[in-house]
Amino acid sequence: FPTRRSSDLSRFGGYSFQTAYILTALIQILQQQGRYAEAVSLAKTTIDIFTKSGAVDDAKYLVYTRNLLASALVAQGNYADALAEYHRIHASFAAYPESQGRLAAGNADWALALVQTGKPDEALPMLDRIIARNAMWLGKAHGEIAIMTGVKGMALVA
Repeated sequence: FPTRRSSDLSRFGGYSFQTAYILTALIQILQQQGRYAEAVSLAKTTIDIFTKSGAVDDAKYLVYTRNLLASALVAQGNYADALAEYHRIHASFAAYPESQGRLAAGNADWALALVQTGKPDEALPMLDRIIARNAMWLGKAHGEIAIMTGVKGMALVA
């Protein structure tokens, strides 16, 4: 018996928003399994599907997929390509300064990509915001705070 997902593929086709949406879950699974090369490849394909299905640059799941791609690129040590993807995400919100400002708060992978591409001065304010925000949510003793503090240390000595 076909599953709902497989019937969706035959119903909507390979280049549909619905197909791309389903693939984002698979990208996450690949990343969680440490299969970053496959996650990068699938994320690029998914972005292509979103684009061909008519998604605008600031479409929620297109931006989400770009973020998954950037994160997988960081995990591979491909910091320059990851940074380019983060810049694409940021640029997609140019018409929405408030959203762009929230997005500019960044994340740990974006900050690490900045540090590793010789831009520690851009990473430091981002890391300060991330550490302060996450310390409120997670508590100062959480492992994520330690990781981000380590990245901040890298930025300070770079």
